[in-house]
Amino acid sequence: IYFYPKDNTSGCTKEACSIRDKWGEYTKHGIKVLGISKDSEKSHKNFRDKYELPFTLLVDTDKKVIKKYGAEKAVGTKRISYLVSPHGTIVEVYAKVNTETHGQDVLKNFLNISELE
Repeated sequence: IYFYPKDNTSGCTKEACSIRDKWGEYTKHGIKVLGISKDSEKSHKNFRDKYELPFTLLVDTDKKVIKKYGAEKAVGTKRISYLVSPHGTIVEVYAKVNTETHGQDVLKNFLNISELE
């Protein structure tokens, strides 16, 4: 699950594309991705279509989920991600995200955690 500030902005685009570029590996290992922001469905659709994002983007305009996961800022949404195990446990929190390598970072951690289970 990853929270991001805004569709079609530089950092958010780099982050989403870093996940997209590893999508083959994600699907091979059964990894699901949910991106969440307060942007509208129309904005998400445009963002998804423009960058050919193969994963789900969820709308949270009232910021209920954003607040529950501690991703709310005074103005906007924090860039923060959570790696959740197949059992539903949060196993890694990415409070500082490198937008260019985030897709690879999550994949690497998932594979390391999977080996331990």
